[in-house]
Amino acid sequence: MTPNPLVPASPTDPLAPVRKALMRAARAEADRVTAEARAERNHLLATARDRAAAIRTEARRRGHDDAAAAGAADDAAAGRESRRIVLRARRDAYHALEQEVCERACAWLTEPAVEATVRARVEVALGPGASLVVTPGAVTGTLAGHRVEVTARALTGKALHELGTQIEEMWRT
Repeated sequence: MTPNPLVPASPTDPLAPVRKALMRAARAEADRVTAEARAERNHLLATARDRAAAIRTEARRRGHDDAAAAGAADDAAAGRESRRIVLRARRDAYHALEQEVCERACAWLTEPAVEATVRARVEVALGPGASLVVTPGAVTGTLAGHRVEVTARALTGKALHELGTQIEEMWRT
């Protein structure tokens, strides 16, 4: 993890509890979306396999010589289509996860207790006299040319990035 150059390094990270809570929420949401993505993937793969089997059966019916050439081409096309469907399902699942986590992070950041905690931590990070702006899903603080932003989008990106290879696990059976 690369330290944020806008936030001074310190032995205690004032935003660590915020990140930790978001990571827990992101992991829970990732588990839910993973289960849905796996179910969708399994359904799509079964459909693609059924289609490939139907194509092979029809090719055999047409005759041995024609079936060899047509079957190979049809299998390749079915394989490409299956791969395209799986990749689209992966992309859609990741975007759905990202959107859901961001919406939940935004709602979470607007909870009065959480907002107060984030405001306090931004003030601690910048120092006394920091100017704070609170908008739905974001707390931004500035002081003497320094700026600290805590946004739902940034927290979501960081949380998903920190999940790293765990996200890849949802594509494996």
